[in-house]
Amino acid sequence: MDSAHLHRWLRERNALIVKLVAAGTAACDKSGAAAIRSAVANFLDALVDYISAAHFDRFARLAEHGGAARALTRCYPQVARTTARLIGCHDLLAERSGAIPAEQMAEHLARIGMTLEDHFVLEDYVLRAVGEVRRAA
Repeated sequence: MDSAHLHRWLRERNALIVKLVAAGTAACDKSGAAAIRSAVANFLDALVDYISAAHFDRFARLAEHGGAARALTRCYPQVARTTARLIGCHDLLAERSGAIPAEQMAEHLARIGMTLEDHFVLEDYVLRAVGEVRRAA
């Protein structure tokens, strides 16, 4: 994975976090059902794009690097679990976002944020392995 892909990945991660915060803020501020639905939908679109890109593109690229491939193999079961939890949360909120009260929506988004944090830690572990391989070369 070259530095341009890495920087794009990190920009997409940052944009996802910004959209999560916007959705959480809308829910906590009880901004109105339409505003909450819009912010949540925007976040959910970004979430599924981010997770899909990681699963189908980024991890495939990382698997090509020796050290990263070993790190990815080591942590992939946890990555798969966090991915499944995130997709499950996405599906629940996508199906029911209009029926979930603002307080409960804020709680759901907070749980998603914690799962994303776990997911990012795992990604960072693999990215560190890429950096170590590059430095050793």
